[in-house]
Amino acid sequence: MGDVKVTWPNGKTHAKLVNQVRRNKKIITEGKVLAIDPASGKTSCPGYSYWVGGELQEFGDIKVDSKYTIQKRLAEIVDVLVDSFPDVDVLVIEQIRGRSVQPSLFWSIGAVMSHIRTPVFLEVPLWTWKAMAKSIPQYKKADDLDAVLIGGSVMHLAGLTSNWLEGY
Repeated sequence: MGDVKVTWPNGKTHAKLVNQVRRNKKIITEGKVLAIDPASGKTSCPGYSYWVGGELQEFGDIKVDSKYTIQKRLAEIVDVLVDSFPDVDVLVIEQIRGRSVQPSLFWSIGAVMSHIRTPVFLEVPLWTWKAMAKSIPQYKKADDLDAVLIGGSVMHLAGLTSNWLEGY
């Protein structure tokens, strides 16, 4: 597929991410990065993508029984992440803001942040990873693929532009 040209959004939140990526480029491109598309498991599943040395290693979503209480769903999500990715250098999560957001979405982010302890935490604004999605003609909405784009946006901003797109 080769390099993708992305028209990044303007604005303070994107500029903040760009600066954070620049400051942490070495650990992003050489370390272990876990990117999360957050969800509480009630109506959608959290997606994840895992990167080592700038290479996409795996991605998927975490399925939990939607009949469970929010506490049990979040505990199961966190258990899967901690067991699967015990040593992470950078945690990347979609930035969630606004009054119309369900509280359980904020709780899911808090649960992940409190259990995946990393030296670097990055929030990717929705419009940043959506800009990446617009540049990929075959993009289709899915929790796991959104997590790939959330992590992929950080990789792209860090200068790694094409390897992970080959299998997308």
